[in-house]
Amino acid sequence: MAPFTSVDVALAAPVARLDSLASEDGSGIYSGITRGIGEFHGSWRNWRFAHRLMGMLWNRLLSCAVFLLVTAANAETTAPTASAPEARAASAPTYWVLMVTGEKNGAPWLNTTTPATLGGLVKDTGPWTCTYSPTSRGSDVDSGFEKMELTCAVADAEVFLEQRCDFRTKPKAGKPPGKKWKRGALQTLSLRRKGDPTSTMTVSLRCDVDAAFEAP
Repeated sequence: MAPFTSVDVALAAPVARLDSLASEDGSGIYSGITRGIGEFHGSWRNWRFAHRLMGMLWNRLLSCAVFLLVTAANAETTAPTASAPEARAASAPTYWVLMVTGEKNGAPWLNTTTPATLGGLVKDTGPWTCTYSPTSRGSDVDSGFEKMELTCAVADAEVFLEQRCDFRTKPKAGKPPGKKWKRGALQTLSLRRKGDPTSTMTVSLRCDVDAAFEAP
């Protein structure tokens, strides 16, 4: 039950006085007035209790609504935003090979590496400075591709090549992935600066594709 208010206290004294008069007067007038005030007092307290109950329910509803809005906002904030090509990049059915061929101590020499997807510097290219760009990717309805550009320069001379690797986005029917690789065509830069025999070497780039994803 709700605690007493100033209205309860204000009505207490008159009601007690009317009860006293009603007991002294046999006409019933004071008794009727007392009953009326008592009914009013009871209605007032019932209305006040209902008002407080509605206020509590309304506050609860507001709290639930705020909680749901905050939860929805957090879900939108933490939702993944990676595009389809980026999401597929980690599982693209490709294998890039970078080869540098030259001569060391009078003997042929070969170094094979896997280029990083973020681009980088090619090692052991003698007086040449060779770099490759980050892997660019794209996709269509049923196919995708990866592409790299290789650039080599010495003094004011510069040469470059571009290699594109196409593949299916879904494996061929009846061909399980990861069983066989289709070796791609080798693109080669032949490097030699006129009058400088030590600058002679080749830098090659190749892309192999999982045979199950081989482009038509």
